[in-house]
Amino acid sequence: MYSGQLENIRRKYAANVKAPSWLPRNLHNSYKQTLVNIATAPNNKGRLPNKEAVKRGIKAWLNQRLPQDRKSTRLNSSHGYISYAVFCL
Repeated sequence: MYSGQLENIRRKYAANVKAPSWLPRNLHNSYKQTLVNIATAPNNKGRLPNKEAVKRGIKAWLNQRLPQDRKSTRLNSSHGYISYAVFCL
């Protein structure tokens, strides 16, 4: 694959990439750039990765970047069960 062709593919791909809404804002640009790099990096045979390979790559990146312990976001996280608050308007 020629470098000009690859640059065109990257540009088109990057224009359509959106970060998921649950991802912290400070990681949006990095997420987009990493996804474009993973999805448009040809292998040793010159082929672009398939969808599963891209998913594995971005999942590994997310596992490195996101905090592993999310207990503080849960209500009553110290209990063996989770209580839910219901609000009626």
